[in-house]
Amino acid sequence: MANDPHELPAIHRLLRRWHERARSVGVLHWLVIVTRIGLALAFVPQGLLKLRGVPFTTVSTTTRVGYFFDAMYRSGEFWRFIGASQLIVSLLLLLPATSTLGALLFLPIILNIFVLVVALQYPLLPMVTGGMLLLVTLLIAWDYDRLASVIWGAPAAYTVPPAPPPARRYVARVRSRLQRLHTKARTHAALHRLAVISRILLALAFMPTAMVKMLGLRFTSISPSTPIGHFFEAMYQSGIYWRFLGLSQLVAGALLLIPATSTVGAVLFFPIALSIFVITVSLHFTGTPVITGLMLLAATFLLCWDYHRLAALLWGAPAVYDVERAPSFPLVERVGYVVGGVGAMAVLFLARGLGTTGAMRAMAIGGILLALIGAALVVTGWVQATRPVRQAT
Repeated sequence: MANDPHELPAIHRLLRRWHERARSVGVLHWLVIVTRIGLALAFVPQGLLKLRGVPFTTVSTTTRVGYFFDAMYRSGEFWRFIGASQLIVSLLLLLPATSTLGALLFLPIILNIFVLVVALQYPLLPMVTGGMLLLVTLLIAWDYDRLASVIWGAPAAYTVPPAPPPARRYVARVRSRLQRLHTKARTHAALHRLAVISRILLALAFMPTAMVKMLGLRFTSISPSTPIGHFFEAMYQSGIYWRFLGLSQLVAGALLLIPATSTVGAVLFFPIALSIFVITVSLHFTGTPVITGLMLLAATFLLCWDYHRLAALLWGAPAVYDVERAPSFPLVERVGYVVGGVGAMAVLFLARGLGTTGAMRAMAIGGILLALIGAALVVTGWVQATRPVRQAT
């Protein structure tokens, strides 16, 4: 694919012109540095308190605010994980080489906090966190040259002046080896299929539960007297924040299923999967950490699979490269993914109680049949794809 900017969407060319103009203003560079330091200073103390296992507030647990943060504090390891996340992201934001990655990871943290303080009706805090959210959004826009490849594909990346200093020799070797390994992996059709299946399975796992949250329903019927029930009851009682979590999972699942936005979906899914894994471990779920661990592994694999689009976040825009297009799967296989996915989605929605009682049995049977038909079509496609290879050998 040619690296001609005129082949890219008009909106990208417009954003690129605005970005290059903004990067030429010297005072904006200083403003960005001050913003990064200010955000880090705001979160490092809070992160340290959580990491030490100190409660965030002394508000009475009879209030919504106190009840929510008491449940979070009692989650133990998850409370410390939140603190560690804030510390790590603050450190990434302060280091010039990783500031883009830090800003990108800061966005879901700030967005969660903003929606949470709005849902819990904190006085004044929505204005403060809203300002922080705006600052993080501006930091992400400031590094548009690095993020363009994630949105539009590898050819959209470009370098703005001043160019970054030459990479050290060992960094260049690591980058070169990762690129060779990734390029080689992208030549295997089986790994392409694994990526497609991973995206479908992650969407199937999260979208039904996301609808439960968006509709304002409880996630579990476990008694609030238990640690697990207490945690999820506090999340449910947060109201708007509970629906926001569902919306986030639904959007990430939809983006993951669309090929053009699958990279963005994988980036959004990773912190979601990581948070859920830590929650299931810290609350001592039985067996569930194995499932959530596999989900986290799948999300990590999808990030690695799209390394060519994400390389700019680690090494800068010049590190971005293009790879061979995905092989064309047989039509019967592609139909199988769609049919099987729709059938499995219907069954999982019904399993979550999202359906009319009278028709649930018939719909469940239909969904199972569709899922089985889809699986048969996918296997048929695999056989068709391997048949020419067998004839040649």
